[in-house]
Amino acid sequence: MGNPISLYALIDRYAENHEEGLSKGAKDQLRWAVGAWQRWAGKPLTTDDFQRETFNGYVDWLKENRAADTVRTRRGNLLTLWRFAFEEGLTDNAPRKIRRLKKRRTIPTAWTPEEVDHLLEMADQATGRFATTQIPRDVFWRSLILTAWDSALRLGDLLALERTAIVGEKIVVRQSKTGDDVLVMLRPQTLAEIERCCADPPRRLIWPLWCRRDQFYVAFGRLVSDAKIRPGTFKWIRRASITAVERQQRGAGTQHAGHRTRAVTEANYIDPRQLDEDRPQPPPLKRQAPDEPPAT
Repeated sequence: MGNPISLYALIDRYAENHEEGLSKGAKDQLRWAVGAWQRWAGKPLTTDDFQRETFNGYVDWLKENRAADTVRTRRGNLLTLWRFAFEEGLTDNAPRKIRRLKKRRTIPTAWTPEEVDHLLEMADQATGRFATTQIPRDVFWRSLILTAWDSALRLGDLLALERTAIVGEKIVVRQSKTGDDVLVMLRPQTLAEIERCCADPPRRLIWPLWCRRDQFYVAFGRLVSDAKIRPGTFKWIRRASITAVERQQRGAGTQHAGHRTRAVTEANYIDPRQLDEDRPQPPPLKRQAPDEPPAT
């Protein structure tokens, strides 16, 4: 085994050797996973820290302190780096006997259209401009939220959108997560807000970030808190949009989401509480019916 290298350097080497090329979003996910592990460890980590006991301890901590999706994503990203490091001879420790995660079926939770409206109302009240981009805060948030609602695009795909890609109300976006193209439609009001956002100041990207992605999440979280709606992340707008389409037309949510299979949409995005349909129930039992009032 050669000299240990930092996990951030390992990410760069992994990206350079990736067969299909690693998108910026995927690389960012790896960096966030490493950063979170280092904060837990309280020190910079190297390939020497790929140890079963250390890694399992971190996974146990994640399971106690983070949402199931976060645990699965961070564990998976770190294991990807560990496997690559082992294959490249950067560590002698193979990723064996690693803590597994229980497979649970959970019901997706999405904001309602009314809650997204409250979020939009709070965005309209934002004041000032972002320091590094000079984009007015209210214009940035309003146009981004409206586009997310109309399109159900993931945040990474939205942040990568260039103004020249939007020609008319129908646009084709190549999803960074799957590589699949998806056709989305934007309302005239949303297109008008995008024009406002791009005009001040003019630029290539519609929504360039003024900060790191984790700082964006914090800022969005404050917006959610001020709107006094249920706590949720930016992906809840995607869920809300897909659920609203599904409510209008059964099965349409999958197309709107850009998914290949229906199972992915149902398992992760559609909130069944918001659908106008009742689940089948057995008939009431005789002793389940309310008692007759006594005769007078």
